[in-house]
Amino acid sequence: MSLKVILIVEDDAAIARLVQQALNGQPRYVALSVPDAAAATRVLAATYVDLLILDADLPGDGGLALYDRLRGRTAPAAPPCLFLSERDCRQQLARRGLRDFLPKPFEISELLERVHALLSAPDRPSYQESP
Repeated sequence: MSLKVILIVEDDAAIARLVQQALNGQPRYVALSVPDAAAATRVLAATYVDLLILDADLPGDGGLALYDRLRGRTAPAAPPCLFLSERDCRQQLARRGLRDFLPKPFEISELLERVHALLSAPDRPSYQESP
């Protein structure tokens, strides 16, 4: 069984810690956490990531802007993403063809269900380095 690497991009340290602990408590996940888009960009440049958990409301650049930049790359492609937000950003996500959104506050059990579904979806685009 291969481990799935999940990058949490969340500026609220308490939420980031809670999500990271919950994911790392699962036998097949390894979760990393960073507080902003700049740190996420550095990690994504150096680390294979199977899933992003992304705060849509990051200060500065913002989570949606980060995702837009990642989606524009050709190699490696943007990994699947679960967006978290205190506000309802479903319309902004829908315009981008995305549907994976979890409003804050959320139950950890719901987050784990969403993560599992995203990582086991048969039609999930592969996030692989280009040869």
